[in-house]
Amino acid sequence: MNKVNDSGNAVNVSNFKLLIDVASSYKLDYKPSNPALTVAALTAKWATADTSQSLINAANEKATPLIHNREALFAPLNKLITRSLNSFNSIQTLPTTNDSAKSIADSIRGNSKYFPKVVPVKIDPVTKLVIPPDTIVHNSTSHQSFVMRVDSLDKYIQLVKQEPLYVPAELDIAVDGLITLYTSLKAANQGIGAVLTPVDNARINRNEALYNTTDGIFELQKLVKNYVISLYGAGTDKTKMVTKIKFTKHY
Repeated sequence: MNKVNDSGNAVNVSNFKLLIDVASSYKLDYKPSNPALTVAALTAKWATADTSQSLINAANEKATPLIHNREALFAPLNKLITRSLNSFNSIQTLPTTNDSAKSIADSIRGNSKYFPKVVPVKIDPVTKLVIPPDTIVHNSTSHQSFVMRVDSLDKYIQLVKQEPLYVPAELDIAVDGLITLYTSLKAANQGIGAVLTPVDNARINRNEALYNTTDGIFELQKLVKNYVISLYGAGTDKTKMVTKIKFTKHY
């Protein structure tokens, strides 16, 4: 969850309500010809964004303890897999088997290496100019997502359990111990998925209300400010009431 962006977007929603209140304070002076800028239309747009923001806040609060619990469950995984891998390497197996075990262990620990991939150059159909290629940067952090790590753990277990000599005395890295850990981690992922889905849906709705390029709050506030400048003139005290209200794009 991106709580920093959620917080910044909540400020935008709150500031839009302040903008509406200021527009309302102009009373009969405020009569824009654009129907999207009427107080009623602006209030309806704000209500949509505010409802979505409230759902995000509530869902975040519900998800927080589950997220912390999952993080606590995953915290010892890397060191445990390293211990298990060293135990497995102490057995005389084929080098290819050891390489496979290490590769899977690396994916669990987030040590996989990925190199930048360059998108082919494109031509702008209007300007006919070359569009510089974007570099897509892949890093191992993205492959350390909880779901993928659990999937890799399952693959690791399937590999080491095929080796009859892999019977470490340490129960937590024995096959049964690894299976028990896998089961708990998978359950944690499944439990949190149902909680995070409402957050994602609410965030999509909130961002649509805020940043739709046609009638989103971020665009509407610019139009309101332009209208007020046309009404009272630039730099006047009444105009400053709206121009001082700041909005920042967080999407």
